[in-house]
Amino acid sequence: MEKLLGLKPVVQWSYIVATIIATLTTFSLALATMQLFDTRSIDYFSEVQRGITQFGMTGYVFWLILAAPIIEEFLTRTVTVRIGEALSAPVVVIGLFSALGTTSIKMFTFGSPIMHFIIGIVLFALYMKHRSLPTNIFYSSLLNALALIILFTFSQIPSPAM
Repeated sequence: MEKLLGLKPVVQWSYIVATIIATLTTFSLALATMQLFDTRSIDYFSEVQRGITQFGMTGYVFWLILAAPIIEEFLTRTVTVRIGEALSAPVVVIGLFSALGTTSIKMFTFGSPIMHFIIGIVLFALYMKHRSLPTNIFYSSLLNALALIILFTFSQIPSPAM
């Protein structure tokens, strides 16, 4: 089981800085596409508002930062890579399926498919380098937390009433 999950977390400052830069870059790209396709932010981030309304702010943050990354990373990295390797699929194909999995899972949470596809590729590359599920969970949680902070900071979603 330990070999399947890759229980060796890898946390480095260079990865944390790269995660922050990737989040800001992909979020800027998502906002640009939102403007290009004339999508109203209230529609664009309606899932966030619905989640906050249904579960409260604490419950939603718990889901977004702790529970969702565990499920997402296990399914889209560990399971996808193991199945792809068992089928002797090329790494590029495995990476595309992994990134598409990330896109489909995160689209229920918030944001742009372009942003999530890029994040999926980055997280797949990180997983392929270290083969560590806890490492990917940490960086996926960090990405989700940064995205939520950015959304509230730039008023893309209104702050919930306390």
